Amino acid sequence: MTKIAITQYEIEHLPNWQAYEDKILRLVERVKENEAELLTMSEYAGLELASWTEHTRWTEHKIDKQFAYINSLLPEYHQFYTTLAKQYQLYIQPGTLPVLAEDGHYRNRAYFFSPNGKIGYQDKIYLTPFEQETKLIRPGHQLQLFETSFGKLGITICYDSEFPALAHQFAKAGALLLLVPSCTEKISGLTRVSISSQARAIENQCYVAQSSLIGKVTWSDMIDINTGQSAVYCPADIGFPEEGILAQSQLNIPTIIYANLSWDKLMHARQHGEMRNFADLQTIISTPLTTVNMT
Repeated sequence: MTKIAITQYEIEHLPNWQAYEDKILRLVERVKENEAELLTMSEYAGLELASWTEHTRWTEHKIDKQFAYINSLLPEYHQFYTTLAKQYQLYIQPGTLPVLAEDGHYRNRAYFFSPNGKIGYQDKIYLTPFEQETKLIRPGHQLQLFETSFGKLGITICYDSEFPALAHQFAKAGALLLLVPSCTEKISGLTRVSISSQARAIENQCYVAQSSLIGKVTWSDMIDINTGQSAVYCPADIGFPEEGILAQSQLNIPTIIYANLSWDKLMHARQHGEMRNFADLQTIISTPLTTVNMT
């Protein structure tokens, strides 16, 4: 059994770096008080790092300037979360932020910090039309499977959760948990990501933890309006809630939700459940398709 914590993270205007540290520290302390082993946060939660600078007042190329400023803070960001993960013996996925890659373009990157000091990351594979229109962000090109003390997991960032092949690659490689840091402006976007996340849990008979960003800001064109409802999805099968929802927050309320993940229940559902989605999905993918002329 593994207990995880999922934020419904409210993006705010903070006065300085110390205020950011204080906010995250309070969050981590609450999570440890509830004896969770993993904390996952929301897509673009890292843009909060630009909230206190003069860059928030620039109108021309504002996103570019904010991205550059955030990247100047990456050493402090890495050190802060590495120290937190080790001190509190907690796996931390602190949402995403734009990171400048070697090719001179940004990636929407989700870092993953381990209690043993190791740092990994997953870049977003499929970009939204708005991300593409910025001309700043490029898609990632590789999936990263993370091995932890309680098992393997993958990260599908927001829009990535809407593509079944990505989640299934993780599941086939042994992932029993998918983290979905998300950022959606409207209910329609939230609906797409939430229903897709639940579908991935059913298809792969795994857990999917979606962490939503919420709040309104005036200093960022990337995340001005955010609508969210975090949840942990599971198979709708034997041993699990019939609606396939293990935990769920209230819409647009800043909070942390918790879920106890039973790996034994998951494997029992795969092997002895009402359905065999994960096993049968292997054959469906390879089923040949032919065209029948009915004209």
